[in-house]
Amino acid sequence: MKSVLNKIIVFSSIFVVLGLVSCGQDDSQTEWGNAKVYMPQAAILDGGLTNNYPVPLNNDPASKNYGIDSTTNLLHIYLGVYRSGLQQLESFSVKIYVDDAATTNAVSGMSNGVALPSDVYSLPTEAVVPDNEREIGFELTVDLNKLLEEYPSYATKKIVLVVGISDPSMYALNENLSKTTVIIDGPSFLPAPKIVQGGDFSDGSESYWTLLNLNDDGVFDPSVIVVKNGTLTLTYGTGTVTGNIAYYQPIQLTEGVNYKLSCGFSCTGGSANGQFFICISDLEPQEGQYYDMTQGIFTNIDAWAANGLTGPVTGTLPQVGTWEAGIDNTTGVFTSPYSGTVYLILDVACWGGNVGVITLNNLTIDEI
Repeated sequence: MKSVLNKIIVFSSIFVVLGLVSCGQDDSQTEWGNAKVYMPQAAILDGGLTNNYPVPLNNDPASKNYGIDSTTNLLHIYLGVYRSGLQQLESFSVKIYVDDAATTNAVSGMSNGVALPSDVYSLPTEAVVPDNEREIGFELTVDLNKLLEEYPSYATKKIVLVVGISDPSMYALNENLSKTTVIIDGPSFLPAPKIVQGGDFSDGSESYWTLLNLNDDGVFDPSVIVVKNGTLTLTYGTGTVTGNIAYYQPIQLTEGVNYKLSCGFSCTGGSANGQFFICISDLEPQEGQYYDMTQGIFTNIDAWAANGLTGPVTGTLPQVGTWEAGIDNTTGVFTSPYSGTVYLILDVACWGGNVGVITLNNLTIDEI
């Protein structure tokens, strides 16, 4: 990594020497007494007009500005300190810091930008350039595993941190190039977040879902729903019961974008006066209130249509459904009529009958 780091610093220095026309006379040719200290990365994109430093910088391997440890999944972003001028090369140090106010300002002026959280990165507090050297590199290290675990939505964002140098022990600081706005492209390093959280119904996935009783005068027993070993089981037994429950979570969709819904489904059959549906709507279910699935897009299977809940069914929704709207029953594809937060609702209801046992697995919504 050290050799790569040296390459990027040298590349940055050359770029600044050749391209920093906005700063007047070439810094490397500055008079003997006017040596300047700066961050080459602050000028590498556009000569210092914005101080922006995208990561990745571009698709040229010669200018790769990061490395990833395949074992720890740590992202190492290459930064550095450079001293211009013809003065004798003597050792000096600078302090390294994060400018939180500048980071906030950069994010506010950027589409889809977020600040890099302080608990997912590390940065040295000082850099020392040795005698007879003009530059030294240091790294901003980002824990990608923790970033993904704690901030999964950042996978689609521009993740920003302004890093600066200050207080050189020798020489003058070039204030215009003393800060670098690091802009990490989230999609380049993080997998796209799952739209449905806990749709694998693994142990503990209950934390992503909310259970509601939608019928105050019916039977409501939380044990009707059991999540275990990759399966969601809904059991209303074999007797005559009345009940209506919703199991739901908020999801994020974008209007006009195509998605695909898929859910493994089976039922024991023998149902009378019952239904199960998956609905996507911008209306959140409310305690004690019947939920009208036609307020959104949905796939439904009920006891009033052939091949419905009256007989054993095994397959995938919406393909084995008896009724759907807005979702293709062959492919599961739908075009979202919503943008932002909407609700994915699983509903099972029966009116003076039963729905037997319904099992679900591998519930997914994927952008296509």
